[in-house]
Amino acid sequence: MATNVQGPTPENAEWAVILEELEIPYRQRRLSGALFALCQFHDEKSPSMFMWPDGNLYCHGCNVQMSINEFLPEVHAGAVVQEEWQAHDQKMRQEIPGWDEPPF
Repeated sequence: MATNVQGPTPENAEWAVILEELEIPYRQRRLSGALFALCQFHDEKSPSMFMWPDGNLYCHGCNVQMSINEFLPEVHAGAVVQEEWQAHDQKMRQEIPGWDEPPF
């Protein structure tokens, strides 16, 4: 479940709803009011994705930059591609002996 100790400001309420819907834990920076969380576009251990009150997102780890209107479709598209790849991989494991073995 997404958590935020301080609660989002009214300016970040829309970002907070999206992050909570996707179950992405986040925090709010005290001075800037930006929300920050783990980036959904690359693997990381420390949060580097910032969602600003003006509706923009920027990741300092992978340099992804987009608006709030672009974020949700991008995250859902990435999940669909990953699910399709996993289904393909599962099918290949069943049909081709040694599919998951290294080539050499």
